[in-house]
Amino acid sequence: MENPFRTGIYAGLGLALRTRDAVLETGRRIARESSMSEEEGRKFVDNLLEQSEETRGRLSGLVEDRVSEVMERLDVAKRSDIERLEKRIAELEAAQQKTGQKTEQKK
Repeated sequence: MENPFRTGIYAGLGLALRTRDAVLETGRRIARESSMSEEEGRKFVDNLLEQSEETRGRLSGLVEDRVSEVMERLDVAKRSDIERLEKRIAELEAAQQKTGQKTEQKK
C-alpha cells in the first residue's frame, strides 16, 4: 500500500520542479476533473502556485546549503576568497613597483 504522506511529498517536489505554466495547467486540469466551482478552482490553482513557489525556494536553499557544505569539505576556494587574494596581490604589486622606483632613483 502506498504511503499517502510520501505520495504528497513526491507530488510537491514534482510541482516545485515544474514551470509556472505546467503548474497552472496541472491545477486547472485537477480543478476541472474534480468538478470544482470556478471560484474554488481559481483558489485551488492560486494555492497550488503559491505552494510550488515556496517549495521551489526551500528546495533551492537546501541545494545551496549542500553545495556549500561539499565545497567547504573539499576545501575549494570561494569567489570572495579569490577576489580578496587578487586585491591583495594587486596591492603588493603596486607597493613593490613603488619600492622599485625608489631604488632606481637612488642609483
